[in-house]
Amino acid sequence: MPSVWVYVRENTACRQCCKMMPLCWSVLLLCLYTNAEDIAVYRWEGESVTLKCSSEGCPRSVEESVGMYLNRQDCKGEEEEEVLYHHRRNGKINPRKRFSGRVSTTGSPMNHTITISSLTIEDTGLYRCVYVNKNYDRVKCNGYTLVVREDIAVYRWEGESVTLKCSSEGCPSNAEEYNGLYLYRQQFQEDEEVLYYHRQSDKISLQKRFNSRTETTGSLMNLTITISSLTMEDAGFYRCVYVRENDHRVQCKGYILTVRGKPFVPPNQSPSLALVVIATCATSSLLTVIFILLIQRIKQWTWARTITTQRVSNNNVYEVMTRNAPCPPAAPEQSPPSPYNVA
Repeated sequence: MPSVWVYVRENTACRQCCKMMPLCWSVLLLCLYTNAEDIAVYRWEGESVTLKCSSEGCPRSVEESVGMYLNRQDCKGEEEEEVLYHHRRNGKINPRKRFSGRVSTTGSPMNHTITISSLTIEDTGLYRCVYVNKNYDRVKCNGYTLVVREDIAVYRWEGESVTLKCSSEGCPSNAEEYNGLYLYRQQFQEDEEVLYYHRQSDKISLQKRFNSRTETTGSLMNLTITISSLTMEDAGFYRCVYVRENDHRVQCKGYILTVRGKPFVPPNQSPSLALVVIATCATSSLLTVIFILLIQRIKQWTWARTITTQRVSNNNVYEVMTRNAPCPPAAPEQSPPSPYNVA
């Protein structure tokens, strides 16, 4: 169940809603056919999952059962696929062709552990343990909702480059059977071809929009693709698709590429009003402080000048008054006393 959740412009709610609709419908259909008691299990492609079938999860006794099935149902609930059958009498386990070679089991039918390895997208679905008795009466027991995720989310800024890898490791078929490889970009349910690798001629054909900014290295089974000078239009869901004879196509690895635009700042943008107000207030405050300090200095200088002038004036007055003051009258001359005068 590959998801197609792709961001093209992060601030466009309508586009995000459209892109999420396939994923939402898949989840909705999955939930409609899933019981509340089913266990949800999430795995990445190539990993393994372990499921347990036991009589404890059955609505009634299954002690008289003659065997156990593990069935898989697709997300739409339309097709049911048998994974394996465990025969109780002879103890044999028969896995079906698609699961042969990647299923291992341990335990008894009443307490059975099943491990499925090398998971693929096609393994996604509803798994149910079903016990059957000799009258072919079936009892559905343990249930699991398995979701296999393969898409890798990649985030880049506009103008950067991204490297994608297409390999046969995550494909359900043998790589030797492939004749070519496509790299598709999907957006709004529309596929755009990025390149095609032809195995016989060993040539890679690039589409015009990606021709001058795409580099490739490696072989068909392990191809590395680098796309440079990314734009917002490059965002989307990239899928590696291998082609076999009769144009049979196998979808393999996928990437969700999100290209985010850098914030644009005009080169000659005028400063904002807030900066102008702050600068004006700071300048006014500084000028006010300088003016107050200058007034205080002038007052101190004026006061000191006044005191000095008053002191000089007082000294001058005292000196003038001293010079212009009248002389005191001379004392009367007295004759020396006569020796003949007798007191």
